[in-house]
Amino acid sequence: MNRGTMPTRRLSRRAGGTPRAAALALALMAGITGCEQILGGKDPRAERLAWKVAVASNYHGRPAADPDRVYVYADSGLAAFDPSTGRTLWHPRLRGGGNSANIVERDGALYSAEVEVVRSYDAATGAIRWEHRPSRSADYAESAVDDRAMYVGTRDHRVAALARQDGRVLWEVDAGPGWEHAGTVSGLSVSGDTVYASIRRDLNSNGFDAAAVIVALDRATGRELWRYQSEGTKSNAIGAPVVAGRLLVTSSEYDNSVFAVDRFTGREVWRTLGRRGFVGPIESPHVVDGVVYIGMGDTYVYALELATGAVKWSTKTASSIVGIGVCGERVIVDNFDIEVIDRRTGKHVGVALLSDQSDFATSGVAVSGGRAFVAGTRHLYAVRCD
Repeated sequence: MNRGTMPTRRLSRRAGGTPRAAALALALMAGITGCEQILGGKDPRAERLAWKVAVASNYHGRPAADPDRVYVYADSGLAAFDPSTGRTLWHPRLRGGGNSANIVERDGALYSAEVEVVRSYDAATGAIRWEHRPSRSADYAESAVDDRAMYVGTRDHRVAALARQDGRVLWEVDAGPGWEHAGTVSGLSVSGDTVYASIRRDLNSNGFDAAAVIVALDRATGRELWRYQSEGTKSNAIGAPVVAGRLLVTSSEYDNSVFAVDRFTGREVWRTLGRRGFVGPIESPHVVDGVVYIGMGDTYVYALELATGAVKWSTKTASSIVGIGVCGERVIVDNFDIEVIDRRTGKHVGVALLSDQSDFATSGVAVSGGRAFVAGTRHLYAVRCD
């Protein structure tokens, strides 16, 4: 599934053969909002949607949120919004950059690996603190930040540590020296003294054959500690590997799977496949209370046992999934609509947005203060998680 794909909806799919549902779908296409009355009853979306504000975004990465602000890419750069009301707090309207895989907030600063430039911003004002221009764009990789550095990965299989204060390069390594074909870093995470990099390694010139590579690097020097490469030719690694106890949990878009690697030995522990004939996740898994949550291209959300990868439950949604967020007892699902699922049982409990051809959700999900935040083509949405 392409991240920029426009959703299509068939009336029969939404309607389920009932006149009321058919009328609801037609009303949505006519532009009725979630706060209006439809067919004499209140639109159930109003119970889930806290607010929506008009903003041209079409952002495909993962926003960030804290108690004071929600951060998302708008039409001309990073912008901040009040999480209670949706009011715009700042929007510097910069040229260039944008479209980062994720936004990281830490200690009053934002960090973002954008198209051709890596930037740090002041979280309160949006002012640029520093910029760094890598050898190749780092916008595809989810970056990571700790108390010392920001870690970024490029489209030419390089990983760099940048000083948080000024963006100077502390170290930079080539994680795929001697590779004949392309290799793209898709995400980084850091734990203790180790940085973990997920990389898609192409095994031929057109990328039809590929492998997932995870490399463990010394946080202080970038020295390689170990590496893992998946077996076969139909796997990759998408997003940052999630540190969960002894495991690194990672998504594979190519074979529609989630897999776990021992983060001290580099040995694959388990791999769980979704339904055949579909592409897999396009973001990192989410691990909460010993459960792995992931949304797949096969239209299902899965809850897996962390230790074994065994499926606890799987729930079908309306279409292929762009991203999810775990918010309290709910899983918030962006599949161009915004659906709400109980995270303990997998039961579908609500809808916050039904898309149409001009207005649909596009981003990952940020969570803070009992609300989830999702960007779309025309609006930023805040969803209640109760």
